[in-house]
Amino acid sequence: MKVRNEVFSWDFIERNSIPGCYSKLYLKESNYSFANPKMDLSAPYPVVCVAMFPKYLDAGLTNEKDYKVKKITQKGYPSALVNIASHDFNSYKEYLGKSILSSINRRIKKLEKNFNIGYRMYYGKISQTEYDLLMQALIEMKNKRLDELNMENKVLSDYQNHKRRAFDLINQKQASLYVIYSDDKPIGISFNFHVDKLFFGTMTTFDMDFSEYGIGNTLLFKQMEWCFENKIAAVDMGIGSLDYKCRWANTVYNYEYHVIYRKKSLKSFIRAQVEIIKIHLKNSVKQLKSGFKKDDNLISPKKLNSYSVENKFI
Repeated sequence: MKVRNEVFSWDFIERNSIPGCYSKLYLKESNYSFANPKMDLSAPYPVVCVAMFPKYLDAGLTNEKDYKVKKITQKGYPSALVNIASHDFNSYKEYLGKSILSSINRRIKKLEKNFNIGYRMYYGKISQTEYDLLMQALIEMKNKRLDELNMENKVLSDYQNHKRRAFDLINQKQASLYVIYSDDKPIGISFNFHVDKLFFGTMTTFDMDFSEYGIGNTLLFKQMEWCFENKIAAVDMGIGSLDYKCRWANTVYNYEYHVIYRKKSLKSFIRAQVEIIKIHLKNSVKQLKSGFKKDDNLISPKKLNSYSVENKFI
């Protein structure tokens, strides 16, 4: 019996594609939802196994009458989210706290006093010339920063693929570039993907010569402001529990597996149980290798919340 395997996040973020087994997606803690334009009503597979489904979303099944879903946490991928639906920018700034805001504003004022600074979001319109210059600047700054830190970045290995596709995606409002300029020179760039009202931070870098001005934090702050102004529902900061994400996120989440199978088929049920056992074994091996405790793959600073904990600005 064949099993259809899907990896939700990669196709969803980079290709705006939702598996046909889902009819609709819902953002938890909000009224935001959107329908899948490519529902697969034929349901040719008795079992579908979907990996990397973020827990901040819920999904309705295309055929809920005949199918059932078993959800299992996918260990090892702690991630951060700013859930901003139904909130305003002032409440978010209160959530960040006076200390962080004071530091950001002080550095922005210093930067704008010493240089001729401009901010621009490329979303829905960018020329080929602007695009080529900005993407080249992004990769040069990223390489320089990683060389100085003696680090490698997996994102850079996908750079050529992003570069080929991103020009069209930006003009189609499926991606964006946020840029901080000093005169005409880009000194900070963020590349992001967009799916409807969801914003996915993908690659951010800045000119190390401006490191004293906190360009990385300024990029994030200005983009958050743009997201609130443009009614974005949530900002996904991606995999990895880096310290800086804890300063900005109001939610942490894990991914989960969805094993979807036919309700009235014994063969489908048995095959689904085999997949579920395999998933639990994978999780156990991952925990042993990484040394995770039971819930260690969730960040848990005092002011962050994790699903399924209620998420509020405080």
